[in-house]
Amino acid sequence: MVKGIEKYGIPVVHICTVVPISRTIGANRIVPAVGIPYPLGDPTQGEDESRKIREKLVTRALKALETPVDEQTVFERMSGKKSLLGAFLGLSAGVLWGVSGVFGQFLFETRDIKVSWLIPVRLITSGILMAAVLLCTNRDEMLKLCRNRRDLLQTMIAGICGTMTFQVAFFGTVQRSNAGTATVLQYLCPVLVMVYVCIRDRKRPDRAPLAAIILAVSGIFLISTHGNVQSLVMTPEGLGWGLGCAFCMFLNTVVPESLYQRYSSTVIVGWSLLFGGIVLTLLFRSWIYEVRWDGMVLVSLFFIIIGGSAAAYLLYAYSVRFSGPAKASLYACIEAVTATVFSAVWLKTPFMLIDLAGFVLILSTVFVVRYCGTIHGPGGRS
Repeated sequence: MVKGIEKYGIPVVHICTVVPISRTIGANRIVPAVGIPYPLGDPTQGEDESRKIREKLVTRALKALETPVDEQTVFERMSGKKSLLGAFLGLSAGVLWGVSGVFGQFLFETRDIKVSWLIPVRLITSGILMAAVLLCTNRDEMLKLCRNRRDLLQTMIAGICGTMTFQVAFFGTVQRSNAGTATVLQYLCPVLVMVYVCIRDRKRPDRAPLAAIILAVSGIFLISTHGNVQSLVMTPEGLGWGLGCAFCMFLNTVVPESLYQRYSSTVIVGWSLLFGGIVLTLLFRSWIYEVRWDGMVLVSLFFIIIGGSAAAYLLYAYSVRFSGPAKASLYACIEAVTATVFSAVWLKTPFMLIDLAGFVLILSTVFVVRYCGTIHGPGGRS
């Protein structure tokens, strides 16, 4: 019944006593009940106490209804330790993503590394690592996707049209501008998703999408012109790649959207990284490039491949589990701060106050989208 109702776009919360059964039937929002004999109360504690228990469960279920989910989510009572752990994991993922972009900038500027070599190596290596981890921790779901030809084909398309193009566009923007600017411009993606949702669902945009668009356009204007309409501070090529990066991140969000209803996000991302890496390796023939190896190249690749890809996404997935998708995505926004500060301090990348003002305007769209908009899907970051 839960899946039947949700098929018509009506969100449902399943209050259940046995969570594995609820997962098996396909419920997306699950609230654990008290126990099998008395799911919504405890008669041993008296009627007043049972009423309080019922009120807490119903309140939690109502909050679950309001929360966008990327996969099957259990809305348990969050302890202080779990909440702190979720925040720590989300912040850690954001820091690793931010640092990896700066290490990419370092390789482009000082070691003459090409995007056409770095991205295939990053995707295929991190894809293999994630697949190995998931085969140990989530083997059944990994193999389930492989047995479904239609889902496997959609995952391949997501890996090529979404993950692969986003990675090329992101590091292409880093190469043509800097890590901080590239990281901030990718956060235009939620605005694109919000507009897409309004068009798809044939809904008139309310104040939230309009406010997000105004903030985003204002931020781009400040970053690219510093407020002077007669000059372009950022190169047209860098700006074009940055906007393309946001669009590719949008594709990485919407192309696998239906898959996230049937599989966990880590499984989809793991396969997408692997498929995208294989295609990109064959396309760019990355084995023909010569790389001057030294200690800093190895350190940079460690942070780009392991820290900023496989490890970061796994940390983010656990942050979603402990804190929920909305809070986890906001914690991960520290990525932009990390990339900007790290590139300014380490690589001496110049940023003016008007650049920072533009960054704030663009990042504020994330808060508008999350708290006022209707995005039901993963952030597309992989």
